[in-house]
Amino acid sequence: MKCRVQYGLRVTSTVPFQYLAHLLTVPVLAGDVQMRFILDTGIGVNLLSESAAARAGWSATGTTYTGRRMSGQEVRLPIGSVASVRLGDASGDEVPFGVLDIGAAAGLDGIDGFLSLNFFWSAPVTVDCPASVVVVEDECSLALRAESGFPADVLVEHDGPATQVRLPLRLPTQPRKPPRTLSRPRPKTLRSRSTISSFCWRR
Repeated sequence: MKCRVQYGLRVTSTVPFQYLAHLLTVPVLAGDVQMRFILDTGIGVNLLSESAAARAGWSATGTTYTGRRMSGQEVRLPIGSVASVRLGDASGDEVPFGVLDIGAAAGLDGIDGFLSLNFFWSAPVTVDCPASVVVVEDECSLALRAESGFPADVLVEHDGPATQVRLPLRLPTQPRKPPRTLSRPRPKTLRSRSTISSFCWRR
C-alpha cells in the first residue's frame, strides 16, 4: 500500500483520538462491531467490558490472568479472544482479551474496553498528542521518525496475554545543597503535550 505524507513522514493511516479526562479514547472495530476503547500503554492486557465481550463475539479459552492494580490489589481475569480487531490499518486475528466489569468504574460511560501495547505486535504506532491522532506507520516512516527524534532502548516484558514496556533510567547524582533559610523554593509545574512516542517490536 502506498503511504501518505504527514509532517514530512510517510504514514499508512491516522486515527483521531479524543480525551476522556486524561485518557485517550479511539474507535476500534472488534469483530464487526464499532466500539470505543481507551488506548492505555501501561495496562498490559487488552480488556473488554462484559457487554462488549458479548457483542464482539469474545470466545473464552478457559484460562485466567492475574494482574495487579496500581494499589497492589490482585485482579483475576478470564481470558479469551476476539476473531478480528482493527485500529486504522493495524489489525489482528484472535486477539487476546480479558473481561472485566468496566461499567462499575466511575467516569467510563460509553467505553467498551482497553487496548494495550500487546495489540501492536507488528504495527509501529505513534501517539501524536499535538495533532490528536494515533499514527499507524510502516517501516520507512518509523525509520524517518527515529532519525528526526531521539531513539531509546526499552525493555519489553511479556507475561501471557500482557505486555509491558519499561524505560530504564539512570539519574545523575546531585550534590547535597545546604538548606536555605531566607527563601522558599517555588513549585514548578512541567507540562508537555508535544511528546511523540513510537513503539514497535516483533514476535
